[in-house]
Amino acid sequence: MVSVEINKSELLRLIGKELSDEEIVNTLFNLKCEANIIGDQMTCEITPDRIDMCCVEGIARAMAQYLELPTPKVEILPSDESLVVESVKARPYIRTAIVKGLEIDETCILNLMQLQEKLHATIGRNRKKVAVGIHDISHVRGPFTYKEIKPSEIKFIPLGEKREMNLAEILLEHPKGKEYRECLVGFEKYPILLDAKSNVLSFPPIINGELTRVTTKTKDLLIDVTGTNLKAVENTLNIIISALAMRGGKIYEMMIRNANESVRSPNFEPRAVRIKFEKPSMLLGIQLNPEDIISSLERMGYESTVVGNEIDVFVPPYRSDVFSDVDIIEDIAIGYGYSNIIPELPKLATQGGLSKVESISRDVRAILAGFGAQEILNFVLTTPTDNFDKMNAPRSEFIEIENPVSQEYTILRTWLIPSLVRLLGKNKHRAYPQKIFEVGDCVVRDGKSCTFSKTIRKAAIVITHDSANLTEAKSVVEGFLKALGINYMIASYEHPSFIPSRCGVVIVNGEEVGFFGEIHPAVLETFDIDKPVIAAEFCLNDLFGF
Repeated sequence: MVSVEINKSELLRLIGKELSDEEIVNTLFNLKCEANIIGDQMTCEITPDRIDMCCVEGIARAMAQYLELPTPKVEILPSDESLVVESVKARPYIRTAIVKGLEIDETCILNLMQLQEKLHATIGRNRKKVAVGIHDISHVRGPFTYKEIKPSEIKFIPLGEKREMNLAEILLEHPKGKEYRECLVGFEKYPILLDAKSNVLSFPPIINGELTRVTTKTKDLLIDVTGTNLKAVENTLNIIISALAMRGGKIYEMMIRNANESVRSPNFEPRAVRIKFEKPSMLLGIQLNPEDIISSLERMGYESTVVGNEIDVFVPPYRSDVFSDVDIIEDIAIGYGYSNIIPELPKLATQGGLSKVESISRDVRAILAGFGAQEILNFVLTTPTDNFDKMNAPRSEFIEIENPVSQEYTILRTWLIPSLVRLLGKNKHRAYPQKIFEVGDCVVRDGKSCTFSKTIRKAAIVITHDSANLTEAKSVVEGFLKALGINYMIASYEHPSFIPSRCGVVIVNGEEVGFFGEIHPAVLETFDIDKPVIAAEFCLNDLFGF
């Protein structure tokens, strides 16, 4: 959820109608938004899909449409302004727009800043993917230039500072430079946005120039959006200009020219999605006639045209969350009103139950607990160091997280024993013997799957005390398999995590389904364990054939 702070009086002014607190809360609830009102202050919790509502203008527009009140139509007007784009490796894409005729007060400035930061945090991925600059255009002159320069090539006064700094100094000394400089790591040249006189408007994605600071005297704005993904850049710009249009701003285009093409920005053309009239009724389970569908779409801000037994739905450019007809049908349900859908008991009763994998997992847990072991629930995420290196095991193929939040959780585990041994190392202060087990999912690479991965259910147990040995491990394994009623064979096995000649493999129907043994002292040393440890692990998918 995205939390947005707004003024109720500002919201009602933009809607153009007086509403009670109850009416505001109920309307927003119907739009998947939770609101809390205390006096004139409102806190709105916006679902991540409706990022266009992360500002008072977007909330006002959505409410006005839902209440069938008029909203300003966004019209893109022509202008003579242009932007020349040179090659910028760090952030190759830029889109711009000019907004004129605004009445800007302190509340408006605060709302703009909030919108900017919410977009940075969501679509922008903390400015790595998209960054927004909002400028007072009256202090600069076009044509404008977007290019890359060396860090020491240009000096300007950053927003909030009183002295000139070059780009390298900004990254080292300015608070925003310190916070976002990782976005430019690995690049020798940095992006810069200049006017015709080489005045600096912006150093994306770090900071704007003080020259174009927006104040209560500002009437006309230049919006620049830069990033590494063109679609995200265009979506972000459309959200901003549609919000400013709610404030009465007139939107003007700019011509953006690079070595290969010239394009007009912003691109505010709606996207058409064709759906069959019967599909909303089929998915929602209610009978909707064409009039119901069209009126529901209008309440959600869509325009539509009937084409035979189908309908062309025109998705507003600020609705970046709409990917398919299913998203539109969800909005039809919202526009129709969930309260108007009468629930019915199914005519055909069905009985639910545990899947085979969960039923077997439950039995396995009961058996392992019968050995006096305590169940552990570890994270599926781990690190290559814990999963392979500390276990003295070669790094096999694994699934890696592209942008991990923490360096403690960077890959999906491929087996269970490392997590359990790691836990033993952190519980040396506890009484012995220690017996723990886990039944959980692991993920391995699978080239035949559409996701190139496969989730498998495994079970593992580890035991540590002064005299833990292979004989005890074999006894636990045999007791486990006999409790399951499985015929098996045991053979000697070599595994780098276990002591040579102190490891065995379990074979069922000619296939290896598990292994057990005494953990190698070198492994115990990496986890700071000073007592012998025995372990066993089974692949339940192979053991039971699911």
